Amino acid sequence: MQTIKFGLLIALLNVFTTVYPAKFEASHLPLAGNISASFPKLKATCFIIANKETSLVLHEKNSRYKIHGGAFGDLIASPYGDEEKTTLYDMCEAFAESFDSLRNKPKLLENINGVEICFFKSPMSGVGCAFKYKNKNSCGFFCALYGLSTKEEAINDAKSIANWLDQFFVFNASKQGELIAEVPVFCGEQNRIKLTISEDHNLLTSQNYSKQITKISRYRTAVAAPINEDDNLGAVFYATEIFQNPVVRQLTSDITIKKADVTKVVKDSFAYLIFGASYYEQKRKISIAPHCG
Repeated sequence: MQTIKFGLLIALLNVFTTVYPAKFEASHLPLAGNISASFPKLKATCFIIANKETSLVLHEKNSRYKIHGGAFGDLIASPYGDEEKTTLYDMCEAFAESFDSLRNKPKLLENINGVEICFFKSPMSGVGCAFKYKNKNSCGFFCALYGLSTKEEAINDAKSIANWLDQFFVFNASKQGELIAEVPVFCGEQNRIKLTISEDHNLLTSQNYSKQITKISRYRTAVAAPINEDDNLGAVFYATEIFQNPVVRQLTSDITIKKADVTKVVKDSFAYLIFGASYYEQKRKISIAPHCG
């Protein structure tokens, strides 16, 4: 464990203090070299592949560009259906949320060799499809493709992606309730606070390329009251062999600590000025074993 200078950490913390409102995270992209090289060539001009269990985008191309949704709004009841243009990212998110209801509409959802797929078309953007695929490791992926010429091209691209997805599984890197550290609280009614994992941290890994994950916990060595529930107190970075950037999960407070009386505040304030503005980094390697089943 080593102390990191406060000034340096400000730049590093920008990564995990940014709020990403979307349900599928993509800040860890692009793919690492070997994984990217193994991806098949597609006819689609834009695509997105996401995993709901980890809330991660596995791969994408032009998924944030505005495109004509065409018949997509008629296919899925979503807040994006009334707009003339939307993004493929939004389409994939809406498809994942509406997928169970689509199973009651067999004319819209087809099963082609284990791929549950639906098709839509726009005069401006061509043929597209959205599909769900559960691979041989029982991991489910939601995908959307667009910019194709024919339905057959969409099917061929979906099959190529499905074959590529068979290498992946979900790995539980940290369990809910795991204690990361216990740090002192200055100026508060309580003297210490525990930093714990608030929910399971699940990651995507490859049986072909993944051997281990580097887990880096960065957190404040001391915090000052008041502390509110869900306040950001640090983060856990997971460096994998899948993505070029780490997957980041925030460490947040699960309790509220009010400010103490004036006497304790004055006393603790001097100590906090001396000891409070620093961070710790804790690093360890984790061997990989499948989580899906």
